[in-house]
Amino acid sequence: ALKEELADMATVAKFAIVQNEGGREVTRHIEFYNLDMEGNDGIRDTATHFQPLYPYYYKTGQYMVASKYELLDITKGTFSSQADTGAIKGWVKFSIIVGNTKITFVSTHAASLAENATIRQNEFEEIVNDIIKPDEKNVVILGDFNTQGISELDIFVNKGYTLVNGGYIGTFFTCPAIAPNKPYDNIIFKGDIKGVGYVWPPVCDPEHTDDEEYYISDHLPLFGKLTVKRT
Repeated sequence: ALKEELADMATVAKFAIVQNEGGREVTRHIEFYNLDMEGNDGIRDTATHFQPLYPYYYKTGQYMVASKYELLDITKGTFSSQADTGAIKGWVKFSIIVGNTKITFVSTHAASLAENATIRQNEFEEIVNDIIKPDEKNVVILGDFNTQGISELDIFVNKGYTLVNGGYIGTFFTCPAIAPNKPYDNIIFKGDIKGVGYVWPPVCDPEHTDDEEYYISDHLPLFGKLTVKRT
């Protein structure tokens, strides 16, 4: 049940990598799981649990990323405008190489609470202006943005990014898991990457609307389906 277990936990970027082989286009699917491990324990908090399907992983504190592609240039940090909002917020950055194409990922957890909107804006500015470098053309930013509304992400849209949640698949609420009413989670991308749909939208299980213990996380998972042209 590994795939189902991951689906209950993760914000996911699902890619279709298109490659020209012998005059024909071949598509291979890969997935990146952005796992907020805070509050999880036991087998779900063990990196080797994901190794059979996703041999490359990185785990630090509350963050874990699992991938079928080697994770390169891994760095991490907290935001310079770090606020005491109940948990450490920050980011993990890494890249992969597919053919000759480099894709940069940033997994993030932004400041929570409605009254911290200004702090979140400072954090988003730090991502697009400092954490992402000018020569990084193909970028995916994913995680818990704690946005009270999609308009908080205008800074990304104005920089040429495309939103999955609040963008081409519509807007879906991901938090709380029971009766969700906030679009906290997102996948944001730019470059030679195109959003082509979603695997399924985040939904609350109708048979467990009153059972908080049923859910591994207080967030519903968000799945975006993306393509990138492999050179």
